[in-house]
Amino acid sequence: RIYPDFLAARKMKDIYDKVYVLETKGEHLELNEDSTYKRAVLDICNELAVESDIEQLGIGMANPEFEFQMIDEKRWKSQLNEILKT
Repeated sequence: RIYPDFLAARKMKDIYDKVYVLETKGEHLELNEDSTYKRAVLDICNELAVESDIEQLGIGMANPEFEFQMIDEKRWKSQLNEILKT
């Protein structure tokens, strides 16, 4: 099971158009089995999010895009800036 550390949403013109699901990992856990597993699951989530209809979730948002990411402790600032600029 994966419980993301952070959820964030981008709001453009009074509409939430993108939801970020973020999992963080400390440097000492970056290459362990759990992190490798979670990266693989998040990759699958990104693939499936493109194919899914948001209304299935019942969260009351006007069809936002979803992005699932693993953030590494030593590069969190640059990774987060890169993710949020898209």
